[in-house]
Amino acid sequence: MKRTIGISLALALILGLTLVATMPVAAATPIYVDAARPDDTGDGTSWATAKKTIQAGINVVDVGGTVMVAAGTYDAQVTISKTLTLQGAGEDLTFIKATGLTPVVTVSANDVTIQDLEITDDTQLVEGIRIISGASTGLTVDHVDLTEIGAGTGANAYGIYVNNSFADLSVTNSDFVPVTHTTYHRTMGIFAPNHLNLSDFEVIDSTFLKIWTGIYLRSAIDGLDVIGNAFGQVDSWDFAACVAGVYIGDGDDNNFDIENVVVRNNTFTDYGRGVYVWNYAVGEVIHDFEIYENTFTDSVWSSGIRFIGGLGYNEGVSFDGIDVHDNTFTQGFDVGAHVALIDFRAYCILAGCDVTVGNNDIAFSGGPYAAPWSGIQLLAWDGPFKNTVVHGNTLDGGGCGGGGDPPSSGVLIRHDANTYWPSDTLEMDILCNDITGFDNGVSIYDITQLKYGRLPAGSDVNINRNSIHGNTLYGVRNGVSTLGEMVDAEDNWWGDADGSGPYDPSGESSETTDVPPCSVSVDAMMNPDGTGDQVQGRVDYCPWVDNSVTTSTATGTASFATSEGNVLGLTAVAPPATPPVALPHGMFNFTICCLTGPTATLGMTFPQPIPVGYKWWKYVGGSWYSLPIGSDDGDNYITVTLRDNVLPDDEDTVPGQITDQGGPGEPGAVGWGTYPISRTRILLPWIALLAAIMAGASLLVIRRRRAQS
Repeated sequence: MKRTIGISLALALILGLTLVATMPVAAATPIYVDAARPDDTGDGTSWATAKKTIQAGINVVDVGGTVMVAAGTYDAQVTISKTLTLQGAGEDLTFIKATGLTPVVTVSANDVTIQDLEITDDTQLVEGIRIISGASTGLTVDHVDLTEIGAGTGANAYGIYVNNSFADLSVTNSDFVPVTHTTYHRTMGIFAPNHLNLSDFEVIDSTFLKIWTGIYLRSAIDGLDVIGNAFGQVDSWDFAACVAGVYIGDGDDNNFDIENVVVRNNTFTDYGRGVYVWNYAVGEVIHDFEIYENTFTDSVWSSGIRFIGGLGYNEGVSFDGIDVHDNTFTQGFDVGAHVALIDFRAYCILAGCDVTVGNNDIAFSGGPYAAPWSGIQLLAWDGPFKNTVVHGNTLDGGGCGGGGDPPSSGVLIRHDANTYWPSDTLEMDILCNDITGFDNGVSIYDITQLKYGRLPAGSDVNINRNSIHGNTLYGVRNGVSTLGEMVDAEDNWWGDADGSGPYDPSGESSETTDVPPCSVSVDAMMNPDGTGDQVQGRVDYCPWVDNSVTTSTATGTASFATSEGNVLGLTAVAPPATPPVALPHGMFNFTICCLTGPTATLGMTFPQPIPVGYKWWKYVGGSWYSLPIGSDDGDNYITVTLRDNVLPDDEDTVPGQITDQGGPGEPGAVGWGTYPISRTRILLPWIALLAAIMAGASLLVIRRRRAQS
C-alpha cells in the first residue's frame, strides 16, 4: 500500500511539474511611444499614456520587451542597451534622425531587433546604426530604410557600422540610399573595420543603389549570406578604390580568413564592381566561397566578379573552394582595357588553389569596343593556378572587337611565369564551353615578354569538348615553336560544318606539309584545309569533333547538333539486331557530354526527308524501343529529346553524359517477339488482378474454417 501511495505521489509531482513547464509565460508589457504626446510623463503602457521620446520608452521597457513607435519624426540619438525590439509603424511612417549628431542609433546589447522604420537626416546621414562593446551577437534589422547617407566629398559615411567582433547580424528588406551628390562620396551600406572576428551575417532582399560600396568587410568572416539584393547604379564620380556591390578586402595578417560565403540571386546593374574580394593577409584563406544565380547587367567601371590573392610579397594566400556558377552577365558597352567579367588574379604564390567557374552565361554587345576585354580571365602573376576548372560556360563576344594584345578573348590566361615561377607549372581544365564572337576564343599570353604561350614545361592546360567557333582571329592561340608548353585542345568543335577541323596554315616552324594533320607529331601538324576557327602555336587539336558522318546505308551525310553539351564520337553503324521496321539511314552511335540539365535535344539533318510519323529507334538490352520525334514536318531535319540516366534514352550511368545508339525509322507497331519488355507491361495488370482474386478466395476459406470451428 505504501509503495502504491509513493508511486501516486511521484506521478502527481511529475504531472504538476509538467503543467508548470507548459504554462505560458507572460510576455513583457509593450511600451508605446508617440511623437504627438506632450512629454514623457506617461507610463508608456498604452497609446493613451505613451512616452514622447524613443529613449524614454527604451529606458522603461522590460528586457526582451517591445517598444512600439507610432508614425512621426523623432529627432534625437537613441541608445539600446538591453535586449528588445524597436518596432516602428513602417519605413515611410516612422522616422528617426539626430540632427548634427552621429550615430543615430547605438546598439550595446545582444539580441536586438529594429524594424519598420526609417533612419535619416535632414542634410546627410553620417552614421545610421553603430554596434559597440556590450553587443556581441544578435542584431536584426528588418524593413529599415537608411537614407541620405553621406559625409561630404571624399569622406566616409555608413548605414550600419560594426565596431567590434560580432555574430548573427541579419539585415533584411532594407534600403540603403545615399544623399544626392555629384562628387566622390565614400558611402557604405554595411561596414566592419579591421581587427575583428565576424560570423553568421546575412543580408537579404535589400537594396544598395547608388551606394559606393554596398557591403564592405575588412575583418575575418565565417558565414555570410548575401541573397536577393539589388546593387548598382553607381555614378562615375564614385569610380575609385574599392567601389563594389560586395567588397571583402584589406584585412589583417594572420586574421583574415574569408570562409563560408554565399552570394546568390542578387542583381548588379550599372555597377562599379559586383563582387570584389582581395585577400593579401599573410597566410590567410578564401574558403568555401560560392557565387551563383546572380544577374550582372552592364559594368560601368570594372569586373563583375574579381578575386585577388596577394600583393606581390609572397603572402601565401589560398583560394580554397571558390565556385562561381550559373550566373548571367550581359555587357552592352566598352568596359575598359583588360577587364574581364569574371576575373581571378594571383599576385602571390597561392598556398592552395581550388577554383571552379561553371555554367555561366556571358554575352557582350554594342561594339565595336576600343579596348580589349575578356569573358573570363586567369591572371597568374607571381604564381600559377592549380586545380582550376572552367566548364560549361556560354561566352558570346558579340563581335565587339577591341584593339591591343592580347585582344578580346573568351578565356584569357595571362601570366608572368618566366619572371616569377619559371620552374612551377600551371594546371587548368577548360571544358565543355561554348566560345564564340571574340577575337580569340582562348588566349595564353606572357605579360612581361609580350608573347603568346611560354608556359613552363610541365604545365597542364586542357581545352577539351568545347565548341569554339566564329572567333575572328583565333580559336586557340598559344606560343609558336617550342617556346612554352603544349596545350591539349583535343575533341573540340571548331565551327567547321564540313568536318575539316580548325584552320592551321603552313608557315610555322617544324610543320609538315601535305600529310594528314593527325598523322604527325603535334609540332609538325598543319591543317590548311580546315574551315573552322584558326589555331596557332603548340596546340594539339587532333582529333577534333566532326558532327557529320556518312550513313551506314550510304544514303549520304547526316549532321548532328545538341541543345545542351557537345556531341562526341559520332559514328554510323548498322543495326545490332534485326529491326522491327525499316531504318533507311541505319543507326548512329554518339555521346552527348557536358550536360548541365536532365535532358538534351538532339537536332539532326539527314540527306533525305524523314517522313511524318517516323520514330527514333533504339536497341537496348535485347529489346527495341521507339521515342517520339520532334520537328516532325516531313523535311530532312528532326529532333529527339533524350534524358540523362533514364533508360532507354541513356545507355550509360555517368551523370551529365548521354550515350545513345539510334536511328530514324517507320512508326511500326508493338510486337511480342520484338518487345519483350512490352509483354511484361501488358501482363502486369492481369497478374495483379489474378493475385487479388486468389487472395480474396483464400480469405473466404479461412473465415469459413473459423466459423465451423
